[in-house]
Amino acid sequence: MGVSEISTKGLVFDYISGHFPVQSEGSIDRNPFCFRARGNRWSISVGRKSNGAPLWEYEEPYGAEPYAAGAMDTLEARELVLMAAEKFREYMMAHKSA
Repeated sequence: MGVSEISTKGLVFDYISGHFPVQSEGSIDRNPFCFRARGNRWSISVGRKSNGAPLWEYEEPYGAEPYAAGAMDTLEARELVLMAAEKFREYMMAHKSA
């Protein structure tokens, strides 16, 4: 499924900005998220458990240069959040009955 096909219903961006790092916050299905791209990796954490730890986390390498992730543009960061939102939703569906 391409990112353009992912439903953005339930996804809210409070902001997305910056360089070194690129950061974004908002919510996915009413669960707060924090996206950060720095160095050569990007990561997202979503929700909070009762102990304060993230409900779900995801991270990927990015680019070949040591600081490539921090230089990504905000449109690409948005696309990565959309992709991560779909992965989070898949995780929640798989653990719904657990």
